[in-house]
Amino acid sequence: MSQHLPSFVLSWARVQKAVSLFFMAATVLFPVYIFLTYRLSVLPVYDRAGNVIAHANYFLVSLPFAAFGFLVAWLCYRAAQSVLVGKGNAKR
Repeated sequence: MSQHLPSFVLSWARVQKAVSLFFMAATVLFPVYIFLTYRLSVLPVYDRAGNVIAHANYFLVSLPFAAFGFLVAWLCYRAAQSVLVGKGNAKR
């Protein structure tokens, strides 16, 4: 027998789904913003004392961070979707 989830769980799942969609869009747009701001230029990286310690292409550095953020948001979206569509929402 499948169990019906309380309404507050379903409403939180809807909130989680909406927030996850927002973060998926934000993580896709983040590298676009970095590219439009810095293009493909190589810029200095500073330490806390203000010394240049390295040089980096900010656009290429932002891609793995955006991919990781998108993956986390997508997994949260899938979890919320499974609560809303899955066995937890079955009514008998």
